[in-house]
Amino acid sequence: VYGDGGNDDISTDYIFLREDVHAPDQPTIDSVSPSSWTNGSITVAFHSNDAADVNPVGPDVYGSGVDNFQHRVDAGGDQTKYPDSFNDRSGLASASVTYSAGQLSSGSHVFHVYCWDKSGRVSSERTATLYYDGTAPGTPSVTSVNPSGWTSTNSFSLIASTCPRTTGA
Repeated sequence: VYGDGGNDDISTDYIFLREDVHAPDQPTIDSVSPSSWTNGSITVAFHSNDAADVNPVGPDVYGSGVDNFQHRVDAGGDQTKYPDSFNDRSGLASASVTYSAGQLSSGSHVFHVYCWDKSGRVSSERTATLYYDGTAPGTPSVTSVNPSGWTSTNSFSLIASTCPRTTGA
């Protein structure tokens, strides 16, 4: 490019192209709350990292950032969850999913989560176990009362069978 007065002014513009050649990190499950049997809601919190424009893995190798998480319970269909928070500087993305009471069937379940980055690369999967008991205890059965009739004393004994349960603790 030539400037005014015949001076040789050279102007150069640069375009940096970055290729994301690495999948995002395998998600970390931060918490399952509660982590034991419950008849209420269950919340699973998780995060992953796909560093964007910071700390290249190698020369000119950058992460594009986490785009979304995919999660499912047992063999159910994948559900998309977009990050609740994302830090452009560190590449850390966090999310959580809550299953309300009755949304899961009674029993233990396997929660699966993985994530996609903005370049279309997918992480490996992470799992956790969820415990939901929506089955009410059975009605106890009285098998023996002693004495069985009227008495003038203030003591008696009562024997009942245990309440049958199919799940939970």
